[in-house]
Amino acid sequence: MVRDCECWATDHPRFVARVSYHDDSSILLEGTYMERAFPAALLEQAKRAGRLVLTLQMSPKGHAICEERGLNYMDAAGNCFISLDRAYISEKGNRATGLRKRRGEQSVFEPTAHASSRILRTLMQAPSRGYRMADLAEESGCSPAQAYKVASFLRQNLLAETRGGRLCIANARHLLMEWGKVYKVRQRPKIALFSLDDLPAIEARLQKLSQSGKTRALLTGIAGGNRYAPTVRYNRLQLLCPEGETEELAMLLDCKPCSSGANVIVTPCAHDEYFMDARRIHGDAVVSPVQAYLDCMSSPARGEEQALAILRKEFP
Repeated sequence: MVRDCECWATDHPRFVARVSYHDDSSILLEGTYMERAFPAALLEQAKRAGRLVLTLQMSPKGHAICEERGLNYMDAAGNCFISLDRAYISEKGNRATGLRKRRGEQSVFEPTAHASSRILRTLMQAPSRGYRMADLAEESGCSPAQAYKVASFLRQNLLAETRGGRLCIANARHLLMEWGKVYKVRQRPKIALFSLDDLPAIEARLQKLSQSGKTRALLTGIAGGNRYAPTVRYNRLQLLCPEGETEELAMLLDCKPCSSGANVIVTPCAHDEYFMDARRIHGDAVVSPVQAYLDCMSSPARGEEQALAILRKEFP
C-alpha cells in the first residue's frame, strides 16, 4: 500500500514527512520529536490535524490519548498509532529495551521522594481547594522550588490544573490511583510480630496506649482501611510506627518477633509524612485515608478491594 516515506525540513525537533502510495498519491504530516510525551503535551499536539509525534517511550495513557484524538505517533519500542486515509496501525504494549531509565516521570510518587510526598499529601487533605505555590510550600514544609516541580509534574500528566493562579487537583481519585501504582511495588522493611491475644484484645490495648500517649503507632492497611469503610475481614494488624520505637511498641503489646504466623505487622517510618493527617476514629489512632489507601494497595489478598472502598467513600 505504501511505496515510501521521506522526511525533510528537519529543523530539530520538527520535521515534515511525506507518505507516498503506489497509486502516486501522497499525504503530508508535520512531525515533532518529543523527548517526553506527557499527556498535556500530547493534547496540545492533537489540536492540529496531520500531526506525527516521535518519542522514545509512550505510556498507555498517552497511547489512549492519541487514539482518542487521532494523533499519529511512533516510539522506539515499536508502539504506534497511525491513522491515515488508507492506513490504520495500532500497536501497544511493547517495552523499550536499552533505554536509560529517566527520572521525573513518576519520581514524585516514589516513597523515597519525601518532599514530594509531603506536597501531595497536603494537596489531598483538601482536594477541592486551590493552592498558591507559596502557600503550598509553606503548609507542606517544603521549598517553593519543590512545590513548583510537583505542580509541573501534575499538570503535565493532567492530574492538576491552574485556575485563577491556584493549583487545583483535577481528579483526586485518579491521582491517588496513579500514586498507588508506583507505591505498591516499592516494598518497605517490615517487622513481623506475634501475640497470643486475639485481634480485638490487641486493638483495645493499642487504643489505650495511644490515648495515654505511650505510643504514636497508627493503624494502617486493611485494619486501618476498615475504620474508614468496613469492607474486608482481616486476620492481622498493620501498624506504622516511628523508627526507633518499634521494640517498645512490641513490648507494650506483649508481642514477640516471629518468622511466620505473624498477627501484627509493623512498618518503621523514619519520616513524618506518613503520619500527616492522622485521624482518631472510634477511639483508634488511624493513618490518613491517603496512607490507608496506599498501604491497602500494597497488601496481599483482598487489600485492593479495601483500597477501592476507601477511594469511593473518602474521595467521591
